[in-house]
Amino acid sequence: MEHTIKLFLKLGSEKNIFDLFENGTIYMNTIEYFRKVEDEELRGDRYEGVSRVINSLPGTFKIPGIDREFNYVKVHLRESHKEVLGNIYSLYAISSKGFPNPLDFEFDKRNLRFGTHGVMIKDLPLFF
Repeated sequence: MEHTIKLFLKLGSEKNIFDLFENGTIYMNTIEYFRKVEDEELRGDRYEGVSRVINSLPGTFKIPGIDREFNYVKVHLRESHKEVLGNIYSLYAISSKGFPNPLDFEFDKRNLRFGTHGVMIKDLPLFF
């Protein structure tokens, strides 16, 4: 079964939401912003801009110059460029997969932390 996005919700500050609604202005933060922001993981994402993640099973390793083998339980490595260029625009998508009946939709109150205002975007082709 194919699922479609029915509408988007954009939440933000009064200034940015009115500018979007009245002028079509899209406010985006940089990828660097999202990598570094600390807001209890509401916006911040330490994996933003990561190009590769390595998760390994338990094993051993040696450090050159030390005649000893060390054990590790697991290793989790993230690779990325020092500086990642670009911007991110986030929207809350309501799709037919999650909510086949629009009356079943429940808004997660944690989303209120994104801002004081919101706009519902129903004409997706026009928005794009």
